[in-house]
Amino acid sequence: MVLKPVRAKRTYILDQETLEYSAAPPSIEGETEAIGFYRTASYMYNQNLCWELSVEEFQRYSQRGKTLAGVSAFSLVGLP
Repeated sequence: MVLKPVRAKRTYILDQETLEYSAAPPSIEGETEAIGFYRTASYMYNQNLCWELSVEEFQRYSQRGKTLAGVSAFSLVGLP
């Protein structure tokens, strides 16, 4: 999901094999996740909590993200 000024948004799906994006129907789950991601990144930046990852950290976090990719953010916090 791409959030734009004045509450506009666009949703895309990434084909992991071809790395091409295609338009997707909007979803409240995707919007909620995008807003949460943005707010977290904004907070971390404003609090000087951002740092460059080492190669090992990047690989570790990437693997964790791939593991969670099929899991809804809502299921992680016990919501339907």
